[in-house]
Amino acid sequence: MSKLSPSLKALINAPFSRPGPLPAPAHAKELFQSIAQDASKKNLSPRSWLAISTATTFSLNAPDALPILHGVASAQQPKSDVRAAEFMREVGLKVHTSLVAISCLRAQTGVGPQVLSHVFGLRKTLDDGSFKADPEGESEDAVRWLATDEGGEWILKTIDSIVEAMGGSNFAAAREAKL
Repeated sequence: MSKLSPSLKALINAPFSRPGPLPAPAHAKELFQSIAQDASKKNLSPRSWLAISTATTFSLNAPDALPILHGVASAQQPKSDVRAAEFMREVGLKVHTSLVAISCLRAQTGVGPQVLSHVFGLRKTLDDGSFKADPEGESEDAVRWLATDEGGEWILKTIDSIVEAMGGSNFAAAREAKL
């Protein structure tokens, strides 16, 4: 497996954590629209940015942001509101892609090794071709890009932008080790 760049390693291990539930930020719609536009510029399907955004929003326990996210996702494609809701529900029920796993773990904080494992898992889906099993998944070019250091950095920065916009993680801060 290939090595990770120092900047990707630094993003994986960056500590962010604040306790408490999170309301939807006033600019949630603009945040999700920006993420959708950025993903589109990178030739990613709506499912990738929606998986990242949904998983991160669920992990942050920010339920008030979910209808806003759904509205942005539904506006992306005509007559897609039911499909967007079904996909968001599916993301909420199970971790079925590396993007969802990375998003959940990253928003949780304090689990750098698990994030690292899923970044490599995403790369493995490219190597073994298992991404092709999802008929609505990304194109090979998109998966190839997501598996690069640049793609990994985009995933983590996208998650971090949601975490920051919503006021930080609601998971407890890491405790100091007692020696």
